[in-house]
Amino acid sequence: TLIEMPDLINLSFADAKKLLDKRGFDISKLSEQKKETTEAAEGTVLDQAPTKGQQVPNNTELIIVTATHPSKTKVPETSDLDPAAATTLLEDAGLQVTVVNEVSSDRPANVVIRTEPTGGTTVKWGATVKLVVSSGPSSVTVPNLSGKSESEATTILMNAKLKIKIGDPIDVPYGNAQDGKVMSQTPAAGSAQAEGTTVTVRLGKALPPTTTTTTTTTTTTTLAPDPS
Repeated sequence: TLIEMPDLINLSFADAKKLLDKRGFDISKLSEQKKETTEAAEGTVLDQAPTKGQQVPNNTELIIVTATHPSKTKVPETSDLDPAAATTLLEDAGLQVTVVNEVSSDRPANVVIRTEPTGGTTVKWGATVKLVVSSGPSSVTVPNLSGKSESEATTILMNAKLKIKIGDPIDVPYGNAQDGKVMSQTPAAGSAQAEGTTVTVRLGKALPPTTTTTTTTTTTTTLAPDPS
């Protein structure tokens, strides 16, 4: 009696065996061969003999080739990728992924900093890899610089992990106490900013002193000649 060979591709070995048994094949004639691959789930049928659609006797020798994963795999390089793309790469390499966030002053938020183990490392298939993703730089509170000299403001901002930029001066009267002192700042004091943000300050600049000019008036009197 001839039986049509069913399509077993992409079935699990257990499901393929059940289907063959149901169709009336002699399961004692079934053998399994393994093929190492990362392209299919473990135990998935990749190939079969006879091929689907062939009419064969029920006691035909049956061969099923199933997928097996390699014992080792290499961690792919994922630095500077977005987390979704990096996760896909890692999972395609047969790895489990755990995402953790880390403050970073040199990577923008939502960008991969590194993996642990690092890219290029050979690990066991199915191992868990830590995907370290930047949460961006940490934020700091902008200090109040009002009334500070340029050197004082520079030191305060450096200690706060901020940068300084000197903007256009603000004119003040000669002798004013604000001469050489911070009169305005952007961003404002008390605001939360990322580390490394530049704070622009404007210093008072005294106008030159007012010069007073004194005018002397000379009066000349002309006498008429004596008529005698």
